Amino acid sequence: MYFYVRQSCVWQLGNRCGQFFFQARHISSSSYNDAIRNVLSDENKERTIQNVTKYNENINVAKKLSQTAAVLVALCYTNNVPCMLLTVRPSHMKKHAGEVSFPGGGMDYGDTSVIDTALRETEEEIGFPKSKVDVWATIKPLPDRFLQKATKAVYPVIGNLGHVDPSDLKVNPNEVEKVMCIPIEFLLDPYNFGTTRFRVKNNKPSPFSYTMPIYFTKPHIWGLTGTFVNLSLMFLIPEWHKPLTKGRFHVKK
Repeated sequence: MYFYVRQSCVWQLGNRCGQFFFQARHISSSSYNDAIRNVLSDENKERTIQNVTKYNENINVAKKLSQTAAVLVALCYTNNVPCMLLTVRPSHMKKHAGEVSFPGGGMDYGDTSVIDTALRETEEEIGFPKSKVDVWATIKPLPDRFLQKATKAVYPVIGNLGHVDPSDLKVNPNEVEKVMCIPIEFLLDPYNFGTTRFRVKNNKPSPFSYTMPIYFTKPHIWGLTGTFVNLSLMFLIPEWHKPLTKGRFHVKK
């Protein structure tokens, strides 16, 4: 067991399943505290659905790709605290080893929809029954990479798992090394995230340069997962979250 301290946050890594505890700076505002407390409420569910619908109507669909994948932006309560549940990929994996991701993967032949894909992969990875997930909304897809390197259109599916104790999950060690339940309040704290900038070639500005969020968890949340966190917070709690994501993530047909 060890502790890591960075400015406003203190986190404790517990047992093997990766139970994390985070602290964010406390904001003395009754409206902010109410928003955090009610972020997973039925009322906020309806507002989130409306926000996603409006976003989807005004965003160009990512360019048509040869493969489809989906992830579950898994919302939950852990110790009565509203959280996002993410996983850490095992170090033995050929791609993205040791990185943080939402449960998910590629669409199988038997999947009837991207929602089915996200729920099936979640059950396979962490043992959470797909029948117990309250699906809220599906966000329009983003490419897994950018420009010519993109191979998959990845759909984020927002869903609520209810109350979750990470130590009770039946984690598949072939796909998941740890489970992290990160308080939404931590993710909103500006001291706990920043941005990282990418350029296509030779570190020179180009029309396809883009900026992406990075969250200072351990390991850091970045890349497409960081983008999904950032987008989801924009839908869940827009009055207390300013989107960081900039760039040409959606390519016109």
